[in-house]
Amino acid sequence: MKREVKFKAWYEGKMYEVFSYNLIANTVEIPLLRFPFIQEVIPDNIIEYTGLKDEDGKEMYEGDIYDIYESKDATDDYFCNIFKNMSDDKRKYANFINELITLYSGFNASFKREELDFDLTKLTFLLLDKKDIAINDIQDFCVRSKTDLSTAIVPQNGYLFEQPICILLSYYFFKHRNFLRNEWPLSLESLQDLYRAFNTSFDSF
Repeated sequence: MKREVKFKAWYEGKMYEVFSYNLIANTVEIPLLRFPFIQEVIPDNIIEYTGLKDEDGKEMYEGDIYDIYESKDATDDYFCNIFKNMSDDKRKYANFINELITLYSGFNASFKREELDFDLTKLTFLLLDKKDIAINDIQDFCVRSKTDLSTAIVPQNGYLFEQPICILLSYYFFKHRNFLRNEWPLSLESLQDLYRAFNTSFDSF
């Protein structure tokens, strides 16, 4: 049985039902409370219905994966059902989150999954959209750079190093530094913290 195909879209900070989705132009028709009531727009983000519903009967969309990670009551079977129905891109990012948490825990054993900063993680994943990285490259990097990472991943080096996403950022720092500086998605202060953690001088852009 095929699941129902439908979408929701973020537009100007609000979530809307999608009446139609133009894949080529990447535009959607959404309902508005003002004339012309249905308007074609370029959305900030589009999420797809997974075909599943939660225990209250609410439809689950791909973006709800973050809520599942945060929920202490979510079962492994329930998560697997959601994961199975996610798009390839969403599944890839979920795999990345899991692997980064696993790798980071090797440097900070006290880290708990519920401490993951999802906003920071999603912002940093914008880098993956521009320069894709294979997860096995990250794993190999952690082995080869274990000493550097062990020294850097301490609270004194700033909030960035209290989160698993620092593993990915450290990889970019060593392997694609110019790209990282040009595409840095976070604050300048956090970029300076990254340089400082690896005893690298930071000159102005």
